[in-house]
Amino acid sequence: MRRMIVGVVALIISVAMVGDVQAQGFLKNLGKAIEKEVVKEINNSKKKKKDTAQPKKESKSQNDNSVQEESSNTSSKRKNSSKSSSQAISVSPKEVCYNPTILRDGPTGAEIEIDGINYMILVDQFSKKAYLSGVAESLKGKTTHVKVWGGIQYKGEVVPVVYIKAGAFRAETLTSIELPQNLQEIEEQAFFNSSLKKVVIYGSTWRIGAGAFAASQLESVEMREGVTRIEGNAFAGCWNLTTVRIPESIEKIDIHAFYDCKNLSTVYLPTSMKTIPAQIFVDCKSLTRYSIPSSVERIGERAFMGTGLESVIIPLNVKYIEENAFAMCENLKKVTIPSTVEKIEQGAFDGCTGITDVYINVKFKDVRLLAEIFGPGSHLFTSYNLDECKAFHWTE
Repeated sequence: MRRMIVGVVALIISVAMVGDVQAQGFLKNLGKAIEKEVVKEINNSKKKKKDTAQPKKESKSQNDNSVQEESSNTSSKRKNSSKSSSQAISVSPKEVCYNPTILRDGPTGAEIEIDGINYMILVDQFSKKAYLSGVAESLKGKTTHVKVWGGIQYKGEVVPVVYIKAGAFRAETLTSIELPQNLQEIEEQAFFNSSLKKVVIYGSTWRIGAGAFAASQLESVEMREGVTRIEGNAFAGCWNLTTVRIPESIEKIDIHAFYDCKNLSTVYLPTSMKTIPAQIFVDCKSLTRYSIPSSVERIGERAFMGTGLESVIIPLNVKYIEENAFAMCENLKKVTIPSTVEKIEQGAFDGCTGITDVYINVKFKDVRLLAEIFGPGSHLFTSYNLDECKAFHWTE
């Protein structure tokens, strides 16, 4: 059933996106979070088409109400945000647009256009804030470079731009972008399947939303200190991405963050990280070498599943290796597991057909236990007598 649903979604999106080969391949393997978003977006799109099939005359008051409704929806959506948008946000004068084009204006905000990019300004009793909503219809599929303004001059004061809306640059042709140093969030699928090649994300941007850069042409991403959350599938399917450096400030990385980044070969995780997140590097085939930080205590489920790792040395602080953590790593040859590891869950090294040497503590010297860890059909078990299995090297 799941395969059929994903296949249908991939077919619909491939038509909508003019058959982008990379996007098609990636969509077939999307995590559940992105699948739900895609299906939801398709349903919303159908609903919009149905609504527009019956045109209505639009008055100025209706325009104002539209701005007001947008303001209301966005405000309620962000009430529980851990970063308060009501705090004073400093905007560099160089990043302020002083002559925007006002498309619509109302008591609770306005719709703005600057250089072919649309922004919404939201006004409530406590503050004024703005966000980038997308590319103007006249420039869709034509823009290659975008400067995101950090602030907009509106009715005598500078209104900060605090986030980029979900899907704002989805499937767009832009290859480069300048983000402001006061931007707080990049929402879900903001750059999904875009042609973006390089991005610098400043420390003010605490959240990178689910699928924000997924299936894009991203080659390089620089995250500055201050970024605290990377949500699910944020960089999944970025086949051209080769190097990732995650700042020490990071607090949470959700599932599939770098899933299927086929050319990702160099990774720097925070030296203070306690847990390698679940499924973070699944199917990163070019990741052949990686030194797990000494601070790590737990390696999450399927964290390195299907990667190109050739050697794994588990640090002394690691206590738990979760299910399928290194499964299907066919290039893996040498594994070193210290005595400090307390539990290795089922299938942690299942399907690692190239292993030649395992250095492991004698407390794990049990056929049934090792069969669970390495798989019951593993080539490592050349005899029922573990002492005759030459690949195992027992440590005290």
